[in-house]
Amino acid sequence: MQMLDELCRMDRKYKVVINHAVTISLLQLRMLLAGYPTDIPAQALLVLDTVLRDVVSNERNDMK
Repeated sequence: MQMLDELCRMDRKYKVVINHAVTISLLQLRMLLAGYPTDIPAQALLVLDTVLRDVVSNERNDMK
């Protein structure tokens, strides 16, 4: 059991690469929210969704 505890405490290093993929203009977002078709890639919308959910989650945690 002690060996398992030591393995869990070991520092792990990760290599992370972040690439700039797409820029979304506020006009495109405004058009999308108004119901107009836009050329915003689906991946960019998924990233935006993830970021906004994280912001909301952090604000809720700050209120506690």
